[in-house]
Amino acid sequence: MDKLQSDINSVALWTDIWHLMLSAEKCKIMTVGRAYSRLAHIYNVPIGSRNQDLIKISQEKDLGVLINSDLNFEKHILS
Repeated sequence: MDKLQSDINSVALWTDIWHLMLSAEKCKIMTVGRAYSRLAHIYNVPIGSRNQDLIKISQEKDLGVLINSDLNFEKHILS
């Protein structure tokens, strides 16, 4: 099993143990940097008895800052 998928499964198990809800709709995958190839693997979050596939994105706004996978802040600066 892929290490990232194993870590995702561990987080999901932890949330189940502590009776917390994990919002798979808010979980996304972004490969950051030019040196790494884009992900070919489909990652998912186990929610109850089903698995929710995680969406692959190339940019995300976090705490008001627009970040893209190349770590280029041009779109943030121009917006």
